[in-house]
Amino acid sequence: MDLLYNLFTILLGLVLILYAYFKYAYTYFEKRHIPFIEPTFPFGNFSSLAFRTKSFADVMKYLYDQMPDYPAFGVFLLAQPTVMLRDPEIIKQVLVKEFASFHDRTPPINEEITPIFGHLFFLAGKKWRNLRAKLSPTFTSGKMKIMFSTISSRTKNFVDYLQANDTTNVDVEDSWTRLTTDIIASCAFGIECDSLKHPENEFRQMGIRSSHSPLRLTLGMMLINGGEYMRRLVRWTLIDSDISDYFINMVKDTMAFREKNNIKKNDFMQSLIDLKNNRKIDYDGEEGEDKDAFFDHDDGKSLTEVQCAAQAFVFFLGGFGTSSSTLTFGILEMAMNPDIQKRLQNEIDEVVQEYGGITYESINKMTYLDQVLKEILRKYPPLPWLNRMVTKPIDIKWDDKGTTVHFEKDLKIMIPIYAIHHDPKNFPNPGCFDPDRFSEENKNSFHHYAYIPFGEGPHICIGSRFGLLQTKVALAMILQCFNIEMNENTLTNQVLDPKKPVLGFKEKVYVTYSKRS
Repeated sequence: MDLLYNLFTILLGLVLILYAYFKYAYTYFEKRHIPFIEPTFPFGNFSSLAFRTKSFADVMKYLYDQMPDYPAFGVFLLAQPTVMLRDPEIIKQVLVKEFASFHDRTPPINEEITPIFGHLFFLAGKKWRNLRAKLSPTFTSGKMKIMFSTISSRTKNFVDYLQANDTTNVDVEDSWTRLTTDIIASCAFGIECDSLKHPENEFRQMGIRSSHSPLRLTLGMMLINGGEYMRRLVRWTLIDSDISDYFINMVKDTMAFREKNNIKKNDFMQSLIDLKNNRKIDYDGEEGEDKDAFFDHDDGKSLTEVQCAAQAFVFFLGGFGTSSSTLTFGILEMAMNPDIQKRLQNEIDEVVQEYGGITYESINKMTYLDQVLKEILRKYPPLPWLNRMVTKPIDIKWDDKGTTVHFEKDLKIMIPIYAIHHDPKNFPNPGCFDPDRFSEENKNSFHHYAYIPFGEGPHICIGSRFGLLQTKVALAMILQCFNIEMNENTLTNQVLDPKKPVLGFKEKVYVTYSKRS
């Protein structure tokens, strides 16, 4: 009895100490005269995220909409003070103009604990800069031209498969993940999966598991972003060990096989082999193409096999999760907006007739396709937020009156992309799907930094060219052959899934693919 009483007393004391610490932390913005939303113990302003009752996009939009009269405001993730940005001009300062003071994302993952997360998205400082310099030549327009034939052939196989099967009630996301699995398997890993005929293959199943956040990942990310003391609690791996081991061993085995048999291919895996052997990748961008800001900052060191596996893993996640979700959103919008679909099909038909097929050059001539994809990414940005950390104290210009606000070192910054893209001040009638927002006449009607689906500045998504190309080819080939129609199983009032790390619907999307005559 005494033991239970003592344990209860100790536990109560710890809770009271934690409560006192949190209450003190919650005075941060008040002391600095920064507007903020009142937090509650212990989750701050993110209890819905902790319990996974709402998606991150919905939680951030709810907070964003509460503070319409401020260019930025404070929120708390657990006890961690975080500034959420609204004003595109402040976003520009953070992402580009004052990059030296915001050059890291929020606290990096400990790659010694979770080595498969030792990639660009989670690294910081010199580690990030050196890796960015090594990898930037792998995603130039020249490399995209080389990968186009693989993307095109896999997509043609996908269309042929649909034409040979019943398409009256297609599970859209399931079908797209099969395609993106095969494209990524070929372009990044140099392997053949044939997920259309063999959807249960191990590579695809690992992708499906990776695209859903386990509870420990959600809690782990909250703790990592919840302050220094919270971060020290995260000593567990953030992904199932068998998934991590699978990708690490696959990369090791593929590299060993290619090197033993002197096999060289024009793919991402070959680039990783070159980096493992300390061979610098040539930059082959087109004339006038912007060179990555950190291209010349390579430290000259080779990558380990595990580091190579981490880069292949994030390439896989980016292509598998975000591209399949973007295509799912796009297909649903085509079904709900037949006039837009018809206009896009007319352009595809005209350009294909001019160029004799869907080629790298013809895809880049489809201006309305580009508008449609930009509108898909506005309404459904793959990652609903960006984060940054103040790496050097700075006074930020707060408004046009000359007011400045001091941001201290280690202060966390959130940029709620989804909420910004759905702000009627930036995009009138934001719930309406309107590709003409991005027409030649209208493309300057909104602030450049109010539209940032891939981020902006030196941290802009390194694989965005690949993702855009893959998605454009898929949409063009599908709409060239099929009309997309709603059926009795099509849900138009979907909610976002709180368990997915990228933007995605909670319920399945079903449509009918009708062959065009």
